[in-house]
Amino acid sequence: MSVMRTRMEKWAHYRAKIAAMPEEKFPEAKRTGRPMGDRDLSFVESLPKSKNAIRPESTMALPSDHKATPYAVYEKRKREWLIVKFALLAIAIIGFTLLWFYWVQGA
Repeated sequence: MSVMRTRMEKWAHYRAKIAAMPEEKFPEAKRTGRPMGDRDLSFVESLPKSKNAIRPESTMALPSDHKATPYAVYEKRKREWLIVKFALLAIAIIGFTLLWFYWVQGA
């Protein structure tokens, strides 16, 4: 009979091995460059913005020359079929309602 274990229990022996390793086994973290200061941030902000960049504050659509991904094409086709299905459902409901009025009210 197996007992379900949590992830913490399942991988505890690996964490114990890592904790027992000496510090020399871990590589030194290499820092590349220097941290950005206020002068650097102001320089980056002064650079011209790309007209094709997608900005979070912008609600504009993508440029017309944007190439659609296969997933976007799939989603568009799926959305179109969903609209068609709802339209057919609405037509069927309206048809059944008219048919009911014709049979019940006409009798």
